Amino acid sequence: MTEAKTIGVILSGCGYLDGAEINEVVLCHLALDEVGLTPVFYAPDMEREECDPFTGEPRGQTRNVLRESARIVRGKVSSLDGVSAKAHCGWIFPGGFGCAKNLSSFATEGTAATLQSDVARIINGSLATRRPMALACIAPALAALAYSKLGADEKRERPLRLTIGNDPESTKALETLGVSHVECRVQDACFDDVYQVSTCPAYMYGDASPTQVYSGITKMIKHFKSWI
Repeated sequence: MTEAKTIGVILSGCGYLDGAEINEVVLCHLALDEVGLTPVFYAPDMEREECDPFTGEPRGQTRNVLRESARIVRGKVSSLDGVSAKAHCGWIFPGGFGCAKNLSSFATEGTAATLQSDVARIINGSLATRRPMALACIAPALAALAYSKLGADEKRERPLRLTIGNDPESTKALETLGVSHVECRVQDACFDDVYQVSTCPAYMYGDASPTQVYSGITKMIKHFKSWI
């Protein structure tokens, strides 16, 4: 049964190079609180390679995605294992490279990537039932991967619209997956009222200020709420 006014937020670890982008998680949490929506945090319970945040190089160690996610949200995070898309009114995916490394294989396989099984269940179920989703930074790639696997009869009158900002390489990859990419400033967001998917670039603009990122996230969350 859907819990009224609660929103599932899926994290991918802790740290922009190998997990969830910490600022984006915090700013999404703040934006949800400001519009009266309560987040419930989840992450896959799995081991993944750790990346040095200074050098960007692998450290030869692994970390647990669920336990690392707990660092950001004061321990209040549960395993995504078996959770249904119907568990909450909508779903939010903050960014960070963990989306491409832990929630999917997009980092290594590009347009041939697959989604982590729990993530696939949530996104596929949301697309099928028009359950609202909001995805920031590189996380829209997750929705694009799911959309690319839909049958012709499951797609609506036009392609899914989303944004990752203006990065040419990422834009080309997403358009190859069949979505319609909308170039977007960091301060803004993209809304698809047909599929009920809201997206914003956030730190896809690496030199963006927190104020700029929060502006885009706020717009993304406010429109997301209009579908709840």
